[in-house]
Amino acid sequence: IDIEDKLRTKEVDSVVAQVSAYPPLRSHVNEQLKAIARGEDMIVEGRDITTVVFPDAELKIYFDAKPEIRAERRFKQHPEGTTYEEVLAGVKARDEIDRNKAVGALKQAEDALYIDTSYLTMDEVCEKVLSAIFALKTG
Repeated sequence: IDIEDKLRTKEVDSVVAQVSAYPPLRSHVNEQLKAIARGEDMIVEGRDITTVVFPDAELKIYFDAKPEIRAERRFKQHPEGTTYEEVLAGVKARDEIDRNKAVGALKQAEDALYIDTSYLTMDEVCEKVLSAIFALKTG
């Protein structure tokens, strides 16, 4: 089941930061993620995945992009019923909330590979990620 389009709606964006800041829910979801991943190699994405959920992961990658670029990308995905300016304001507000959360704040893990995706294509990002995985696995 592919629900990606439903995750990036205006309705979800308007509440996701507040919901994700609720500690009992975060704890439950994090435990579920750990149970699913136990003993498996997998790729997991999230704002605190490498600092809170999987701080001992073999490979940690911190993706970043300028807020204006992220807003442009999101607006292109779902332009209906909103403006670029509204999307940009939402991106900046979410970043502010996530950086200042008491639990699970948005920050780069010290040992994470930093990739600024602002001006990279999807293929270029994938190439960087695959290179990091292959380097880790071939040692």
